[in-house]
Amino acid sequence: MKHTLTPKALRSLYISFFHSHLLYCTNIYSCTSQTNLTKIFLLQKKAIRIITQSSYTAHTNPLFSRLHILPLEKVITQAKLTFMHSIYYETAPSSFTDTWQTLAQRNPDLNLRNATDFLIPYPRIELYKRMPIYTLPNTWNSHDTVRYYTNRTTFRIALHELLHATEQYA
Repeated sequence: MKHTLTPKALRSLYISFFHSHLLYCTNIYSCTSQTNLTKIFLLQKKAIRIITQSSYTAHTNPLFSRLHILPLEKVITQAKLTFMHSIYYETAPSSFTDTWQTLAQRNPDLNLRNATDFLIPYPRIELYKRMPIYTLPNTWNSHDTVRYYTNRTTFRIALHELLHATEQYA
């Protein structure tokens, strides 16, 4: 297909056949080992090079930027922040209601400067640091700039701008 279709058609095929799989259950498979994530990222880079008809040694940072496609790491960050936005503003399913609590909810009598941060349990083993119970609130707490958008649409726009503005991909 890479020799017969236009780059625009190849991008459409990428979005429908590859990128859609990256978006499915991102918060779950992001907990896998770095080795597995690297394998997926290398496949994504290969697909990007095919779309742009670049050589197999071409640097992919400008290619991602030119195609307006987020690399795997940014896709994972986007999924985590979107999910935690729904938790923070109570639009998530009720089964997640008591999973995480903010520092203000834990200490209502104290006026804390980081009261809107979620409480992150202390990890006793390294494996725990890859679990959603740890990584989701940790990602939310580390992104101050976008988390105060209460409207879901404006949040997504701000998040999109944030992730595309920092296009220094690895």
